[in-house]
Amino acid sequence: MLDDKNVLLKFKEILYSCLEELKATKAAFYILAPDGKFYLKASYGFTKKDVVPEVHERTSPIVEALYIERKPFYFNSLAEAGDIKAYLLESNTTRILISPVYLERIAGFLDIRDKAAKEPFTDQDLMVADGIALRFSAYLSTFQTKKQIPQPISFNEVKQEEEVKVLETIYSKAYAIKTSPDPQIINPVQEPPQQFINSLYKIIDLFLHLEDFASITINFYTIKGSYVISGGRFSLSEEIIQRINLEGKNLVLQKIKTEIGNGFYINKHFPLGEKIFEGKIFRGFQQIISLKQEYQILMNYFSTKPLGKEELQALSPFVTIAKAYLNTEMENFLVYKTYKALLQKFLQPGLDDYSSLINHSLVVSEIAREFCKTLQLNPIEIERISLAGLLHDVGMRELDYKNLYH
Repeated sequence: MLDDKNVLLKFKEILYSCLEELKATKAAFYILAPDGKFYLKASYGFTKKDVVPEVHERTSPIVEALYIERKPFYFNSLAEAGDIKAYLLESNTTRILISPVYLERIAGFLDIRDKAAKEPFTDQDLMVADGIALRFSAYLSTFQTKKQIPQPISFNEVKQEEEVKVLETIYSKAYAIKTSPDPQIINPVQEPPQQFINSLYKIIDLFLHLEDFASITINFYTIKGSYVISGGRFSLSEEIIQRINLEGKNLVLQKIKTEIGNGFYINKHFPLGEKIFEGKIFRGFQQIISLKQEYQILMNYFSTKPLGKEELQALSPFVTIAKAYLNTEMENFLVYKTYKALLQKFLQPGLDDYSSLINHSLVVSEIAREFCKTLQLNPIEIERISLAGLLHDVGMRELDYKNLYH
């Protein structure tokens, strides 16, 4: 299965991110097989002068360092390289970055070399490389049976610290945290109905299609208390979820009167970023919305890579739905000729250049559809808002606003 042509092409596609985002000139992806060896599955930029082994044995200096470090690491000179100095000499390089790929345990690694213009690797590159490794993890997690994924094995001769469970292919446990009534919350209503809560799990499921999705928490604030749903590829501890919940309540109280339906974002990292995911700092943003003035909702979205303003707007379907439902933007872009032209341009089979865009936009559209069902809207309203989510996503990411709306 992992030698299938389409799978190997996907490996190459993700690996190319090393050249784009890290300015590396060479990159290779290795995967752990049941025999305990790491096999080369994809590579870019290597010449005959370079050494890129087809197989790394357990005794390879790189593999030894991988199991000792258990996180991305780099060297910019032979003097720094220590035990892998000989490997660097043999490989005709002095600058290398290694990033493990996890599937609960180490399941592979990235060998990234020689940044352009002879630039050194930096600590910032470690986070970027980790994000790329997570995309490999996310893709590997889509294989449904364990037989299709190389089984990680333990090596007793390596002194192992207690492993952090980095990747989960199932949802993290959902918590419903009820707090005491708070009279400061505006528009007091009854707690969200179970049907409404259940539909949100479907929304989290849809987010799993996005490669850069790490985790999400959705907070509801009402007069009766606060309710939190959490899920995604990465698990959040109950302590972290509770802290997000409490901080979120204060955030809602401060911002909701001026920010309803508009949303806002934080693009550096969350205040709790260093403590979430065992010290990894993930990019993220927060949105506050109000649907039909019934619920005050705070969404915390965690991403595995930096998000620009356009990406944040494209990754916030809740706000899109809220605006569409409240008719604040509906007439601006939901015009028959506009969406017909967009569908023809972006959704025709064979447009490989836009495959990622199409996938993401369809996910946003489905999220909108599921969310609207819980509001018991009529079929026409559901279809219009679903299309609104699709068009808004496409328009924000790839088209000039003036060209789209004129």
